Amino acid sequence: MNITGKVFSNVKDQYEKLTTTDRRIAAILTNDPELVAFGTVAEVAAKAETSGPSVVRFSEKLGYSGFVGIQSAIRDDLSQYLPSSLNRLKQDKTGNSIERAKAVELHNVEATLDKLEEASLNKFIQLLADLSRNVFILASDQCHGPAQTFRDLLSVIRPGVFMLSGTEYRISSQLIETKPKDLLICMDFERHERWLVKMQRKALDKGLYSVSITNNPLSSIAIQSKTHFFASATAPGHFDSNTGLNTLLNLFIDQLAEHSKQSVSKRLKLMHQQWEHDSVFESS
Repeated sequence: MNITGKVFSNVKDQYEKLTTTDRRIAAILTNDPELVAFGTVAEVAAKAETSGPSVVRFSEKLGYSGFVGIQSAIRDDLSQYLPSSLNRLKQDKTGNSIERAKAVELHNVEATLDKLEEASLNKFIQLLADLSRNVFILASDQCHGPAQTFRDLLSVIRPGVFMLSGTEYRISSQLIETKPKDLLICMDFERHERWLVKMQRKALDKGLYSVSITNNPLSSIAIQSKTHFFASATAPGHFDSNTGLNTLLNLFIDQLAEHSKQSVSKRLKLMHQQWEHDSVFESS
């Protein structure tokens, strides 16, 4: 589970000032908050490969009264955050794989949408609706399927949408077409693929406005972005789930279509005319 709440806000505000050791502790705090909330100083220190006093100092840097103070704050955050579907999962004693999958995926939807702020969503929709900006989508192999569908639907709504894919050589060549203030949307779950982090940095060097979608708001591509959206990727099995990501992308498409209703209607009318002219679909 990942947390937001007051503790995460404190970490994000102080992140640039944190030492390398502090950032290892912060990563544990965001990736495994239950360990900090219910574990011991020694357990947290061992996982962060540091000492107990370093964990205490980290807590105090964030404004808490030592480890006990940050424990109490995280417990408060978790009690407010834990979705009902995940509670049901923890209470499920049947071992029913279908019920478990349902509970996990409901958790992914709830966790993703619970962390979404209306102001951030509206600002992002305004950016997507700005036709002076081209939109470039950069996704890891794991997120490529949802990203490609997002790209296809976004292209129906507006022009100037491009998928950055292929080798580093090909993506670097595609970045030649970008201009400052264009929109870069990065999608990946931890641990990030090295090439994606490298390509994001190249795009940032060219002045693109970076938006990231990850399952950890303190991951490298999230920290480098001006806007970050959380997508829960809790898995019912061995592999990360894309349900949270798909939920978020579907919402973006629906909100943008509503925001740009008149222009979308015109584009769809022209597309339908073209489809009919080219006999794209079989007669029913």
